[in-house]
Amino acid sequence: MAISEGTMVEGVHCVPDSVELMPKQHDIPRARLRIVVHEGRNHEVRKLVKNVGLEVHSLKRVRIGGFRLPSDLG
Repeated sequence: MAISEGTMVEGVHCVPDSVELMPKQHDIPRARLRIVVHEGRNHEVRKLVKNVGLEVHSLKRVRIGGFRLPSDLG
């Protein structure tokens, strides 16, 4: 099963718009993913990741609609 296949959230099959493995950074020991979702249902990203047997350690929202959030808010 892959994150890109989606999962059920609140009775709706949710599929991310895109999933990307981010380049490794020497100061961050864990893999980082960029997951783009359209609706952002309740805990959608956490459920997508859990569905493939992975664990979310932190989330950072970078944009809401057409508005990019300042980096100091994440």
